[in-house]
Amino acid sequence: MADFFISYTKADRAWAQWVAWHLREAGHSTELDVEDWRAGENFVLKMHAASANAGRMLAVLSPDYLSATYTQPEWAAAFVQNNLVPVRVRECELKGLLAAILYIDLLGLEEEAAVKALLAGVAGPTRLKEKPIFPGAAGTAAPIGERPRFPGTLPPVWNVPHTRNLNFTGREAELDALEQSLTPGRAAALTQAIHGLGGVGKTQLAVEYVYRHLDQYEAVWWVRAEQPSTLAADYAALAGPLGLPERAEPDQAAVVQAVRRHLGQSRRWLLVFDNADDPDAVPPYLPQGGGGQVLITSRSPHWGNRAQKVSVDVWDRPSAVAFLRKRTGQADEAAADALAEALGDLPLALEHAAAYCEQTGKSLAAYLKLYQARQLDLFRAAKPPADYHSTVTTTWRLAFDKVRAVPLASDLLTLCAFLAPDAIPRDVLRRALSGADESAWDEMAEDAALAALRSYSLVGVTDDFLSVHRLVQSALRDSLAAEERRLWAERAVRAVEDAFPYMKFETWPQCERLLPHALACARWIEEQDFAFAQAARLLNQAGTYLQARARYAEAEPLYRRALEINEATLGKEDPLTAVSLSNLAGLCQAQGRYPEAAPLLARALDIDEKVLGPEHPDTATGLNNLAGLYDILGQYDKAEALYRRALDIRERALGPGHPQTAAGLNNLALLCKNQRRYAEAEPLYVRALAIREASLGPEHPDTAQSLNNLASLYKAQRRHAEAEPLYVRALDIDEKVLGPEHPSTATGLNNLAELYRAQGRYQEAEPLHERALAIREKALGPQHPDTATSLNNLGGLYATQGRFAEAAPLVARALGIFEWALGKEHPNTKVVRAFHEAMQQRRRGAGG
Repeated sequence: MADFFISYTKADRAWAQWVAWHLREAGHSTELDVEDWRAGENFVLKMHAASANAGRMLAVLSPDYLSATYTQPEWAAAFVQNNLVPVRVRECELKGLLAAILYIDLLGLEEEAAVKALLAGVAGPTRLKEKPIFPGAAGTAAPIGERPRFPGTLPPVWNVPHTRNLNFTGREAELDALEQSLTPGRAAALTQAIHGLGGVGKTQLAVEYVYRHLDQYEAVWWVRAEQPSTLAADYAALAGPLGLPERAEPDQAAVVQAVRRHLGQSRRWLLVFDNADDPDAVPPYLPQGGGGQVLITSRSPHWGNRAQKVSVDVWDRPSAVAFLRKRTGQADEAAADALAEALGDLPLALEHAAAYCEQTGKSLAAYLKLYQARQLDLFRAAKPPADYHSTVTTTWRLAFDKVRAVPLASDLLTLCAFLAPDAIPRDVLRRALSGADESAWDEMAEDAALAALRSYSLVGVTDDFLSVHRLVQSALRDSLAAEERRLWAERAVRAVEDAFPYMKFETWPQCERLLPHALACARWIEEQDFAFAQAARLLNQAGTYLQARARYAEAEPLYRRALEINEATLGKEDPLTAVSLSNLAGLCQAQGRYPEAAPLLARALDIDEKVLGPEHPDTATGLNNLAGLYDILGQYDKAEALYRRALDIRERALGPGHPQTAAGLNNLALLCKNQRRYAEAEPLYVRALAIREASLGPEHPDTAQSLNNLASLYKAQRRHAEAEPLYVRALDIDEKVLGPEHPSTATGLNNLAELYRAQGRYQEAEPLHERALAIREKALGPQHPDTATSLNNLGGLYATQGRFAEAAPLVARALGIFEWALGKEHPNTKVVRAFHEAMQQRRRGAGG
C-alpha cells in the first residue's frame, strides 16, 4: 500500500511528477499512474484500487482539476475518509467541501521553498538524502532525464529562438493530437510531422506545443532544417550544452553522430526540426531509441513511415475572427469576419493585417478597403512578422521556382490561379491542357505533377477536384508578366466556356459546379477587356443560370457585358446580339422593370425577323417574349396576336409535342384565363401539362408551372376539389427542385393559400401567405408586382376575417406598388384600388 496516491489532471502532470519525486526522496511511497501503471491495465479499476488502498490521497489543485468531472469522485471519497491532502499549484477558488480544508499552497514559490512547504504540509520527514539540483538555475546542465524539474522553469538545455505568442489562437485539435501521440510508450508515434501550406502557422503551432509542455523535457533543441548546412550545424551545436567530449571535434559528422548516440540513451528531450521540406534530409539525424520525441514542421506531406503526420490547414472562421479581435483589440466582429474571408483565413496574412492596423491605428474595416484597392502594395511593403519565416509575398516564391522545373505542374497551378480557389474540376484542367487530343493526356504525368505540387502543400487533391488557397493564386498571378497573365486568363475563360453546359433544368448540377469558376472568369473578362465569342457565351450561360436561381443582381452585369461584347464583335444586327437583348429584357421583366424590358424585346424581335426570317423558331421565341410583356401590362389584344403567331410557328417548326410548343400553349391559356375565357383556356392548359409531363418529366419546374396554372383555372371556376391536389403537387415539386426560398415556391404558396381562403380555411392560409410574402420581398424586392400581390392577398385574408386595421396598410402598400410598376389604368391596379376603397369605407363604417 502506498503512502500517497497522487490525483491530478493531465494539464498538471509535471507538478504531479515533481511532487511524487520529492515525496519519495523524503521517504514516502507514492502511486502515480504515469509511473506505476502498465499499458493495458484497466484504468478505472486501478484508479478505484489506488484511491481505496493508499494511506492518503494528494490532490494537485488547479482550475483544470476542479472542473474535471472524473476527479470529483476521487477527492470526495478521500474527503469522507479524512485522508485528503490538497496541494494548490495554480490560482483557483476552492468552493463547497474543499473550502473547509487546509491546503498546501505552492503557488508562486521558488523551488526550495516549495519543497519545504510540501514536506511540512504532509508532516513527513524534513531531511533529504540528497538535495536535487534546481533545474532552473544557471550552470552546468543536469544529465538528461534524471529527475523532474520544478514546473514553470525552462529546461537546462534550451535554444528555442521564439518567445511564446500571447496571441496564439485556436489549434486545440492539433495540439491535442500532438499531445496524444508524443507520449512515452508509443515509440512509433514519437516523431510527428506538422505539414501544411506556407503561412498556415506550422512553426507557431510547434512553438505553442513546446511552451505548453516544457515541464516534460530537460532538453528542447530547435534545428533550422530548411538547408542541409543549417540542419547539420544546429544539430551538432547541441553537443556543447550536453557536455559531450566530442563537442570540440572539428569533424562535424562525428559530432552529429555523438549527439545522436547520446540522445538515443537519454530521456525527456525534444528535438524540433523546423521548415524541413525535404523528408529525406531528417532521418539521418533521428536518434535510435531513447526516451525523447521529435517534432517536424514541413510543407511536404510525403513523410511515409518516417513520421506520424498532423495536417494543418488555414484557421476556421471563428478562430480567424477571434485572432483579429484579440490581436488588434477591436470589437468589430463583422469587419473581422469580412477581412478573414478576404484573406482566406490564412494566419500569416491575418498577422500582416493585424500588425498593420496596430502600427497605423487603422480599423479592420478600413484595412479591408485598403486591401481591396492595394493588395499587392500592402504585401510587398510588409516585413516578416515575428516567428514567421517570410511575408505573404515571399513565402511561396521558392515553391513556385521549384514547381516550374516540372512544366505540367507549373501549368496546372497557373491555370488554377485564374479559377475559383475551391472545387476546381480536374476534367476541365485536363481538357484545357491536353490540346485538341484529350486522349493523349498522360495520367502518370498528371500524378507526378500533382505530387510535385503537394510536396509544397500548394494544392489540395481529390479524385475529381483540386483546391488552391486564394492568396497562393494571388501570389502566383503577381509573379507573372502582364502578357502571361492575359494569356492564362484567356485560357481559363476558354476552358470554363468549353465545359459550361447549355442552361436547362437537367444541367443545373453541372452549372452549379462550374458557376464559381465562371464568375472568376467574368472578372478576367472585365479586367482584361476580353471581347471574343466564347467570353460572351460564358457570360450569357452563367447569367441565365443565375436568373433561373433568382440571383438577379449577380446575373445583370454578366448579361450587360455579354451584350457589349456581341455588339462590338458581331454587330448590332446579329442573332446572338438578339439573344443578349432578350436575356437582359427577361431579367428586367422578372424584376418588374417593364419600361426597361419593352424596347429590348422589341429590338430583339426585329433582329430575328430580319436575319432569321418570320418562320424561324427563334423568331417565335421573340414573339412569345414580347407577348408576355404585353400580357403583364394588360394589353391583351396585342399579346394574343403575338402568342398565336408564335404557337403556330412552333407547332410547324418543332412539332406538336415539343416543350416550346407547350410553353406557347401555356401562355395563350393564361391570357384566355385572365379574360375569363375559361372554356378556351382549359384544353390549352391540359395539353401543355401532358406535353411537359411526357417530355420533361413529372418533377420538372415547368411541369409544376402547368399544374399551378391548371389548378388556378379550376379555382377560378370554384372547382376547388380538383384544384387542391394540383396545387399541392406543384408546391412539392418547386420546394424540392428549386428550393424553399425561390420565387416560384412563393407562387405555389400564394396559390394554395388563396384556395384555402376561398374555402374559409383561414388558419391554414395565413402562414402560407406570410411565407410567400417573405420570400418575395427577399428575392424580388419590396417594389415588385409579385410582392404587391402577396401584400394584397394577405390583406384580403385579414379583411375577410374583419381584421381591417391589419389589412389596410398592406393593401395600401400593394396599391402603391401596382400604380408605380403597372400604371394606374392596369386591370390589376384597378382591382386593388377598388378593394382598398371598399375597405376604407368598411373601416369608417365600423369606426375603425
